[in-house]
Amino acid sequence: ECHQVQILGMCGILGTLKYDSLSSCVRLDPVALGALQARGPDGQGVWEGRGIAMGMRRLAINGLKNGQQPFFNEDRSVVAVANGEIYNYVELRTELQKRGHQFQGDSDCEVMVHLYEEKGKDFASEMAGMFACAIWDQKKRRLVLARDRMGEKPLYIYRRGGELSFGSEIRALCRLAKARYSLDASALAEFLLFEYVHDPKTPIKGITKLAPGTCLAVEGDSGRE
Repeated sequence: ECHQVQILGMCGILGTLKYDSLSSCVRLDPVALGALQARGPDGQGVWEGRGIAMGMRRLAINGLKNGQQPFFNEDRSVVAVANGEIYNYVELRTELQKRGHQFQGDSDCEVMVHLYEEKGKDFASEMAGMFACAIWDQKKRRLVLARDRMGEKPLYIYRRGGELSFGSEIRALCRLAKARYSLDASALAEFLLFEYVHDPKTPIKGITKLAPGTCLAVEGDSGRE
């Protein structure tokens, strides 16, 4: 039976969606998640379900006592992990509560699951801040990845066969996906010329970066975007 672990976690996220394993529970490699410990020394949280697993490491800033992740909506059909800060969360929370949404803690990032209920994949446009997040909609079997408009928080993606993996760091993502490090010559040339690698490229072949201000929705049953 799939299980959930809800401990503290905030400043690095990691997860994998397996289209060919929808009938079985996916487990998140604890060693891969541990590679994010430097980003989030204050704790971790994991959610594992049919075809998908997500986790995070947390640096406690907002919601020190009860900012546990993952975050859930009222009927636990929407689950989210996030890295970042939402500057306008007080206003968003107040408005969402007026609409009947119930919050479990005081973390700024908890507004994400309720905004998703209201706005769907356009939820991120309502938030001001720096963030990278992953939302799993259990009813629609849909994974939504989002990144802030300025691109202050990173989010990397690796696709192979019947799976998509994502993470805040390339090192942890490679460990999770068991991907081999192989330099991308064109990305290296860009870095030497511009001292920067343009999105969606990264220095590693097969790993891309979600562009700033982007919200990517992936169907869990097929991998279609």
